[in-house]
Amino acid sequence: MAEIPYPVSWGGALVYGDNDSLYAFCGGNKPYFYCYDIGLNRWTSAPNAPAPVYYGGALTSNWYVGADGMMKSATNIWALRGGNTQDFWCFDLRERTWKVFPPIPEPVSFGGALAYGSDEINTYWVYAIVGGGRRSFYKFGPVAPPGGWPLGVEPRALPKWYSLPILPYNAMDGASLAVEDATISGISDTVYCNPTEKNHSLYSVSTGRWNPGPILRDTIGRGSAMTSTRNAHYDHRLYFLQGNMTDKCYWRALGRDWTRQDFSSLPFPVWEGGAITIGPNPVETYRIFALVGGNRRHFVDHERPRGDLEGGGEASDINPVSLEFRISPNPLTYGTKVSFSLPKDEEINLNIYDAGGRKIKTLFSGKLPSGNHSLSWDRMDEEGKKASPGIYFLRLNTEESTVLRKVVVK
Repeated sequence: MAEIPYPVSWGGALVYGDNDSLYAFCGGNKPYFYCYDIGLNRWTSAPNAPAPVYYGGALTSNWYVGADGMMKSATNIWALRGGNTQDFWCFDLRERTWKVFPPIPEPVSFGGALAYGSDEINTYWVYAIVGGGRRSFYKFGPVAPPGGWPLGVEPRALPKWYSLPILPYNAMDGASLAVEDATISGISDTVYCNPTEKNHSLYSVSTGRWNPGPILRDTIGRGSAMTSTRNAHYDHRLYFLQGNMTDKCYWRALGRDWTRQDFSSLPFPVWEGGAITIGPNPVETYRIFALVGGNRRHFVDHERPRGDLEGGGEASDINPVSLEFRISPNPLTYGTKVSFSLPKDEEINLNIYDAGGRKIKTLFSGKLPSGNHSLSWDRMDEEGKKASPGIYFLRLNTEESTVLRKVVVK
């Protein structure tokens, strides 16, 4: 793999952009911004950031996964400058220019991180933590949707920062964020955070609550980083670099524990400035890319074999509780029955989405007692129109869990 042109240190970051290209900050109190062409295995200089990037520097973008499971290009990259500043920028990939956005409410220090995702009404946001041993959690938006704003269409509201429920733990050096889309339609259910030590926490976008996730195998430290597949090639996974001068990489499928990556180790230990992302691969899979940091130029990748994917688009359980979720008949012609069991009295939302991510029907929203429940869908949408043949998704959100199932209408 071609080495990045300048050594990567504090504030190093990596993200998938457009046209099979990755973009990177080298950090180290430098403004350098680089583009990596995956097909040509070549780094080139991109327009420098508006100011030098330092510890806590971070990148995220609005790349997305199409209905064919393939990764699609982003139009925007959002960035935190870090270095105990509040600077927040956006790089327009079409215009190839940086734009200064409203500053984040608090200075960003070690452990600053960004992630991109949407909510139930398909409004898109940039999520952020500020690090520095603080528990603050924010979102900024509305921001450009996947594929960018359509020509002639402007956001309905000016984007701004909003405070969200604080992290359950202080975000320390090496903290990271990731968003995993629950379906090929790009509806984001959960924001994942590794704030400190071995803690892995899950923020439910629909309920606005933090929940504990599977404990990490090792303690995070300098250079720790995390990325998600966003269901690329129908694969629901998170990848995590431990950092702390180790060569370890872990992954987990949603609803499962963390597993050591199937290569024995990275070629180099990861230190401050370590970064990880996924990118497209022409042989119908995706590749994992990483910068190892530590004031070094090393850049590594690993191909995820297509035949090794698991989890798929058929089902997705996020922070699962045994809900005994069933849909019958499936496929359906006239209607279907949705059955589930609740372990306690709680608020739930049961919605139906089409393959484009649009909510077409709310089957139930409110509080239900513990026990077994059954709801029917008569194939009608909210407007009383019959749903067309195709693929749909039923999503059950409870206070502690999200379950997603695919249903086929014939």
